[in-house]
Amino acid sequence: MLIKNPPLNAGLILALLVAAGVYLYTTRTTGGYELVATGANPRAAAVFGINVKRMFVFSIVLAGAIAGLSGVIEVAGVQHRLIVGLQHNFLVLGVIIALISRGNNLAVPFVAFFIAILEIGASAMQRTMNVPIEMVFIVEALVLLFVLLSDVFRRR
Repeated sequence: MLIKNPPLNAGLILALLVAAGVYLYTTRTTGGYELVATGANPRAAAVFGINVKRMFVFSIVLAGAIAGLSGVIEVAGVQHRLIVGLQHNFLVLGVIIALISRGNNLAVPFVAFFIAILEIGASAMQRTMNVPIEMVFIVEALVLLFVLLSDVFRRR
């Protein structure tokens, strides 16, 4: 535990380091460029000689390693025990964060922090004022909808 009140553990620093590492890898290395190119257009990447299957496997392994690391941080640093059904909505939140950040690796920590504030605030509002926690899903959906609709209106 780095700070007792509010509870802050070393997982935050580790998560920021991983986010910075992914950003540097995807923007400063040839492997990162190949990974981004394969994700953007696999056929064009294959035409330019990038091994698309290897990049797909690498991206899945990298995503799995980062997801496993986040699980270790949650269990070892926050809960201190394994709980069945622990944060079953992490996948949905990850997709929401990825869509709101629009593929910008530098924006992911800030968007994740914003979503975390919404989730924690919803939990506190449910405990204190009996507001349904599903209200935060509506707010997250509206934010996501407006971000995605901004692309539609920008193209017109």
